[in-house]
Amino acid sequence: MKWYKKGLIGLSVAALLLSVSPFTTVVTAYTKEVSLANVDKQIISVVNQTIKELVPNHNLEPVAVSEYKNDFGVQIIEFELSDESSRVLVNKKSKQLISAYIPFTGEEVDPAIMENVLDQLKRYDSELEFELSHATRLKEVEDKRDEWIFYDKKSYANHLVMDNKTGNLIEVQTDYRISKLNPKLVQVAKKALVDMKGKSGAVKHVERHTAKRYNYDFFTITFANGNRVKVDGRTHKVYVVYLKEKDKGSASTSFTSAKVKKTATPLVKKLFNIDLKDYTVPKPIYAYAFKKGSKPTISHPEVGGYINDKGEFYQFWIDTGEAIFN
Repeated sequence: MKWYKKGLIGLSVAALLLSVSPFTTVVTAYTKEVSLANVDKQIISVVNQTIKELVPNHNLEPVAVSEYKNDFGVQIIEFELSDESSRVLVNKKSKQLISAYIPFTGEEVDPAIMENVLDQLKRYDSELEFELSHATRLKEVEDKRDEWIFYDKKSYANHLVMDNKTGNLIEVQTDYRISKLNPKLVQVAKKALVDMKGKSGAVKHVERHTAKRYNYDFFTITFANGNRVKVDGRTHKVYVVYLKEKDKGSASTSFTSAKVKKTATPLVKKLFNIDLKDYTVPKPIYAYAFKKGSKPTISHPEVGGYINDKGEFYQFWIDTGEAIFN
């Protein structure tokens, strides 16, 4: 039986959309290959039922199996399907589906589905342009997600999410016209960069990300020098600050918790109005996390940060327990 170290990429929508959090979606785990013939028949049945439900017109079947523990200690059976891209994850102990991810080319997407989505997009913003590149059929049991994710040819980050049951467009992330951007949001972003001892300059690019499931409307403002800030379009609250000029390519985890907390405290207070006095700093893996309580909440969010080898923070983000922003 062959053992090897594998980077486990969680199949959450955040991960698929390249907006992953360093705390929850990437884990180094020991993974072992498993013979399909040795897998519990009830688990195989769950996989086949999932395939039939999500892609009834595709002749997919499990062809490879691996087993590992996630970062919560749950033993997972992961199935690779015959298209070599689709994955189905099942909890080994409960024999219940965890998630399923099945990619589609643009040509494979039902034109009627796409017509419905684009019609809703026009009602959302008549000036937006979207050309389908590819799509993903996603189901996640714990988060109660049963969705289609559609990706734009212009940018992989641009995407639309449709609830499969209702057919409603529930999430949109697209480029946004700089000329339409509220000047107050630019002022907030520039102040955040100054608070981080960074520079701003001219706005180069703006993305707008709305999601009904989280009830948010965010603008990511990127400046000509590469620095960027994510701001809530309604409350003007800052959720992410990134300084490209201080990003040296790797996040250092060599500093003591006391030193890191001392450095972060005044910055976090200015940026997010969060006092880190009662926050703990667990041993970092590849990013520092400031925590209060067992899990993040809106009133006591978790704060994450990357630090360079000079001891300077070049990125902060917050996790409210509802969604992680980075």
